[in-house]
Amino acid sequence: MSCLAIIPARKNSIRLKNKNKKKLKGKPLIEYTINLAKRIKFFKDILVSTDDLDIIKIAKNKKVLAPWVRPRQLSTAKTSSYKVVKHAVEWYEKNYNKIDTIFLLQPTSPFRTRNNILKTFSLFNMNEKRKSIISVSRIKTKIGNKKNIIKLVPNGVTYLISKKSLLKYKSFINKENVPYLIKDSREALDIDYPHDWIKAKKMIRKL
Repeated sequence: MSCLAIIPARKNSIRLKNKNKKKLKGKPLIEYTINLAKRIKFFKDILVSTDDLDIIKIAKNKKVLAPWVRPRQLSTAKTSSYKVVKHAVEWYEKNYNKIDTIFLLQPTSPFRTRNNILKTFSLFNMNEKRKSIISVSRIKTKIGNKKNIIKLVPNGVTYLISKKSLLKYKSFINKENVPYLIKDSREALDIDYPHDWIKAKKMIRKL
């Protein structure tokens, strides 16, 4: 299996300005994801897709691929992860090697662990169809008159998918997803809003 890790890091985040390079305990947020990805031996390569020159510099200093400034049409708030990844994969296969699997690592989950990445990969290998694993969290919700219904929702920590499945559904979230439950609320944190950033700063002080 040939697996490419892709870290998407758009410049102009709307809800939390410049979140991907915002410093958490002295380090740009994206560094946490790059550092962890470099510890995973089964990644063929690690590629950062960004339109931010500062992030390109960070990636190159970390000796991971950041070969271009992402095109403007692929750097809007409405651009799907599928389009970003498709662009990256096409470039990588043209310039390096063919791959059959993609591991999407969003930089907004700085507390993900190596253990859960390895477990995601293990679950993928156990799945005979080998198509798509997505990390989820349990939340309590209300359906009709029923309260406290437990629901599994994607948390953004890990997405592992075959290239074939991604091209088929044009999405990381599809009917073939096999859920991987992450129980730790810290690891499941997805920094998207200012209140998430406040949570992250409190959490990292306890590490």
